[in-house]
Amino acid sequence: MPEQKTTVPADAEKILQVEESHYLDVKAIEIKPSKLSETISAFANTSGGEVFVGVAERKDGSARIRHWSGFPNMEAANAHLQVLDGMGALGTHYSASFISIPGREDAYPGYVLHLTIPKTRDILRATDGLPYVRRNASNIRIDTEEGLQRLKLDKGISTFEDEVIPVQAQVITNSKVMLKFVLAVVPNAEPEEWAQSQFLLHKGQPQTVGNKDFQIQDSRGRGDERYPRLRSHYRRRTYLRPDHRIRQRHEKAD
Repeated sequence: MPEQKTTVPADAEKILQVEESHYLDVKAIEIKPSKLSETISAFANTSGGEVFVGVAERKDGSARIRHWSGFPNMEAANAHLQVLDGMGALGTHYSASFISIPGREDAYPGYVLHLTIPKTRDILRATDGLPYVRRNASNIRIDTEEGLQRLKLDKGISTFEDEVIPVQAQVITNSKVMLKFVLAVVPNAEPEEWAQSQFLLHKGQPQTVGNKDFQIQDSRGRGDERYPRLRSHYRRRTYLRPDHRIRQRHEKAD
């Protein structure tokens, strides 16, 4: 249940004068709930932010003048709140309160809905099924696989090590490093079976983590220059397996 708050005209004027930015936005009550969901998604997927719903604008020549024009009652915002509730299973992606100015309804009519959106751990999608991110004062739709992957990396849902390399599994399972490692550490295992068990392969293709551990090599035993970015990460790899003794042997073998 949204909290009800009261304020004074001086603080109401501060709300009317806020500058739309990476962290702040103002909307009129006429905004469609689906459109509002895009702003909520954008803030949640980026750095969090605040939205004031109930701030209208009127033209005065070439200038735009903001004025307080809130919901006539709190129930009038139910459609907006119901859509926002449906965006997340736990309902922790926003908090809401209503702001009014008692005794000054002539100049500041109605209730302004104040929404506070924290940065979420998971990707939050708008009602159109797509995620948005916030850039300055704009909401940017993420509608490509590349953009979605970048968002996952930014939010820490996936890491660079999880990415799949477009080559066959044999380039690591038959590499000199892999064969030496398997013979020294797990002699009873087949390289490909062991790589699968350690999640170094995904659908028959190596992941970046596997390439950094058991690097792709060319015919002269050097790191394949087609993957210079992967190669540059190799020495900085923090190995969770095998143990320290084996790790030293692994690095020496390369």
